Amino acid sequence: IIESRERHDTCDAESPCDAVRVSVL
Repeated sequence: IIESRERHDTCDAESPCDAVRVSVL
């Protein structure tokens, strides 16, 4: 769960990461 949250922090600055975030969840 921590890894997912850390990734979210970095994705916050990136727009395309939004899609990856949903995939990870």
